[in-house]
Amino acid sequence: MCWSLETLANLVHNLLVYKRGGRDDEDYAAHLHPKRYDRDPDYRLLHDRVMDLLVELLKSDINKMKQHKLKMKPFDYSSDDVEEFEADEIDDGWVSGVAELCTRDDDEYRAIFLNESIARRLFPPESDVSEEWERLRKDFLVPLTNYHERQLGSRIRGECVVKKYLEEVEAGGGRNLIKPDALLPNEIIEYVGDKYEDVREAAELQWKAMVEDIKQQQKQGKVSEEPWKGKFIKYRGGKYQLDLIQGHDLKSKLEFIITCEPRTPAKVRNILEVFDLILEVGVNENLKAEQMIKKVIVFTRLHTPNGGRSEIEHELLRAKFEAIRSKYKDKGYGDDAVPHILFCDDSHPHWICTKHPGFTRLGGLWNLNHHISKSLWENGGEIGMHHVMHAAIADKQYQALSVFD
Repeated sequence: MCWSLETLANLVHNLLVYKRGGRDDEDYAAHLHPKRYDRDPDYRLLHDRVMDLLVELLKSDINKMKQHKLKMKPFDYSSDDVEEFEADEIDDGWVSGVAELCTRDDDEYRAIFLNESIARRLFPPESDVSEEWERLRKDFLVPLTNYHERQLGSRIRGECVVKKYLEEVEAGGGRNLIKPDALLPNEIIEYVGDKYEDVREAAELQWKAMVEDIKQQQKQGKVSEEPWKGKFIKYRGGKYQLDLIQGHDLKSKLEFIITCEPRTPAKVRNILEVFDLILEVGVNENLKAEQMIKKVIVFTRLHTPNGGRSEIEHELLRAKFEAIRSKYKDKGYGDDAVPHILFCDDSHPHWICTKHPGFTRLGGLWNLNHHISKSLWENGGEIGMHHVMHAAIADKQYQALSVFD
């Protein structure tokens, strides 16, 4: 759950400091909260509700620890290397991860007075807050954080849900038990390899059912039409090429794509050349604007000088887009033919979503959040802060939470 909690805290921070594509300097941002909290009732409401939720979850985690419901190990009380969970530790011993947020020394959390707000709700007004916090940190926050890291190191829960579903499909003979939207494409792909031979056939059936469901709902994209149909872009011989995917089923098609994976490090490749290829195909095939690819998702890790502030990252992405746009214009295409680019940047430690008319930047560990992946899939790659908010509160434990917009 930590990613959802982190997202909620970051939404408060983003509301406090973000401006357009960039953000205020963090040194300045540290002074924004008191004034904003006093003068802006909307910000105060969101801040209070998020802090109330964090405190309730932290109290629950502490009570579980006091009642010995958590199978704590010696290294949970220190900072030693952690081990993975065992299967029987998951159901009753799951903690929220609020303790981990409290032990981080992040500018974002200091800016929204996260620890101070939690302390004010936990400790009596007459208490020595610094002394109480140090005792809380030593007795509960550190061990709960290490326990939570051990919890995150295990993917048993997610794997069990997917694999159990596929096992039921396999045991039941297939199609009659299949729910076309039960799994995301990446979840199906994981189970078509030799490692999961016992459910591979079920994964293949699930994929076919998903594809058929998309066709029936008429949700196919332009890549399902010529000249893009059945093809992918590979990097070979120092350049990007459009090639036909070969194979008779999902497993063989994946194996073919993997064999085409370049040995050339990604850092020596130029992403702009992908758009050169798309444009070249459009020109050679005399495609109209409506026949061109409309969305390109780029999975990347952005690195910028001096630690890479968001405004610098935003300007670098804007420069890339303008270079692409200029090339399309030179070939006679207008802005309606230029694909919107979604940069999925998992190097950013916190959730952000900044938009520009030509591109969107989604930062954070999006690939570890099922709800973000599902939102991208269901909305054709469209993403905004409202999607991030919905993903953050999509877990069962948030269903009683009321959102006022």
